[in-house]
Amino acid sequence: SGLVVDLLDVNSKDYVLDACAAPGSKSKGIYQLLGDKGRLDINDFNQKRYQKLKSDFKNYDTEITMKDASIDKFKFYDKILLDVPCSSIGTIQKNPDIKWKNINFEKLEQIQIEILKNMSRYVKKEGVIVYSTCSLNENENWKIIDRFLTLNQDFCLDSASNYIDPTYVDKDGCMSIFPPTHHAEGIFAAR
Repeated sequence: SGLVVDLLDVNSKDYVLDACAAPGSKSKGIYQLLGDKGRLDINDFNQKRYQKLKSDFKNYDTEITMKDASIDKFKFYDKILLDVPCSSIGTIQKNPDIKWKNINFEKLEQIQIEILKNMSRYVKKEGVIVYSTCSLNENENWKIIDRFLTLNQDFCLDSASNYIDPTYVDKDGCMSIFPPTHHAEGIFAAR
């Protein structure tokens, strides 16, 4: 999951938002990269996860909010990380109970596209959005990105191979980690 943070290409003067932050490991990675010159805001809409973030980040100089990334208003950021709610199918090796979960994929995909559409309003001109999931489902991954880019001509895909090892980059220029091939949890990300 550190490769997702690498896709942001954080520099010390950036103002960054981790919009779906819990449990917070990517936020901690971003915070370290920013040093004392940049700024990080952390958000999660789930009450329990928000409280955990507040506890875990109490000694960090960061603003923590509990907003709905699909509809609420935010400040403007240089870079936004959207590690969106997903089916988590890419983590089935460590979470085998996912096989028995009743997942409403249509509802999940609607939330994902709504988060991406809403948050795209809060990235500064020439800014960056990284969209990621721990899913292997094309409908949660490339199809969301393709749909968003078709409807938003002022955004373009920046190949992940510019930021991470091309071994982890698919034909569309997205990070795509497939467990049997890469011997890691399944992760998708687009910049």
